[in-house]
Amino acid sequence: MSSDPIDHAVSRVRAALRACEDLELRPPATEAAVAAFEQRIGVRLPASLRTFVLGVADGIWTDDEPWLYGLDDLALEVGNGHGDPARPFAYGDAEASAMLAALAELPDGAGVLDDSRLAALQQHGDPHGCLTIANHGGNDFSVLVVTGEQAGWVWRTGELDVPETRELYSAARGATPLDFLSWLEVWAEEFG
Repeated sequence: MSSDPIDHAVSRVRAALRACEDLELRPPATEAAVAAFEQRIGVRLPASLRTFVLGVADGIWTDDEPWLYGLDDLALEVGNGHGDPARPFAYGDAEASAMLAALAELPDGAGVLDDSRLAALQQHGDPHGCLTIANHGGNDFSVLVVTGEQAGWVWRTGELDVPETRELYSAARGATPLDFLSWLEVWAEEFG
């Protein structure tokens, strides 16, 4: 049995995805397809996404729509001008910590979109340094950061940019940031 943390995380994600009905896991990508994609965007994919795409699935679909974008969907997003993955991500560790602290201090029932402290921490425009991995409807996206201090972490972008946390999927508030595989495992648990 492997002691690699990514292998353990992939095993947990596989188990969580098996419990979900109505999901179609696309066949894994080839090493050549991943290398061509990386060359096109000018960035090597984080190890967790690379491992998932090569060993589990090149995207996940539900109801005839992509939920987790595969390489072709990611290429379309990049081609449509939604930020440049090779440029540094606008938010660093300090900004991420400040946002998580502001979220944790919100009173129960307070709306995150109306919080002046969070608003002051926001950058404007499509974020660079990340890949849109899922569209949750409207102007609500999950992105995987591929450059800068936050590389490997998942962020929620759209009307408000914030690090994705486990607590976004429950009633609790807190500051447990999610890397790609942790995010996918949480999503699969919620979906299933």
